[in-house]
Amino acid sequence: TLSYEKIDFAGGSISVRGISVPEIAQLVSVHTEAAMMLWTEVKGAVDRGEEIEIGPLVFSILTRFHSAITHLVALAADVPDQIATVAKLPADVQLEAVQRIARLSFAMEGGARNFWATVASLALANDGLAEKVQEALQTFTTGSGTSGGK
Repeated sequence: TLSYEKIDFAGGSISVRGISVPEIAQLVSVHTEAAMMLWTEVKGAVDRGEEIEIGPLVFSILTRFHSAITHLVALAADVPDQIATVAKLPADVQLEAVQRIARLSFAMEGGARNFWATVASLALANDGLAEKVQEALQTFTTGSGTSGGK
């Protein structure tokens, strides 16, 4: 059974769930530039042995690639045809939604490490990401570096 978390705010609420591998593939395909930026930042944190913090990454993407965030939230809220409506949600609601989506997406043991390995595998199919991801994939398959968990 899918787990949903409800976010209440002035004017309404939105319920989100973790995203699936096909949804990740869709996001990477549609928002390649945002995925490349996210990958670069995550890889840098892993290389430095730092904990991956979702909040600052999401804020960075939100300010530069708002359409990727609204697409993600729309998918996780099961309203993929309402991206324009999701885009009108307050910024703090969108940030909270992404943090909850991330936590719900990292439900398995291994958490973010497994998630980023999946993203890396999917990104290999996208020419724009292949070179950067192939190099970084070694970090995850050898188990070096740290990542934020569940």
